Amino acid sequence: MASTDPLAAKIPTDPYADYATLLSPSFTPSTHANSLVLSTNDPSDKQTDLTSPAQRIQYDLEEVNRRIDSLVLIPEGRGC
Repeated sequence: MASTDPLAAKIPTDPYADYATLLSPSFTPSTHANSLVLSTNDPSDKQTDLTSPAQRIQYDLEEVNRRIDSLVLIPEGRGC
């Protein structure tokens, strides 16, 4: 079934960045961070590895920044 959300058609495709989650109207940073921690750790372990979730968040931030830069890039010589 095709999505009726007009935003869904504009979501960039990237095998690593989860734009659907990041652009969801119900997105909350704390819930997203918690899901990343739970997906990379076993809740029964006594030690929690935060390196992998932190790297994932860093990647997502860098990718979003790259996308923003590509959308608002002003060509040389055409400054304000």
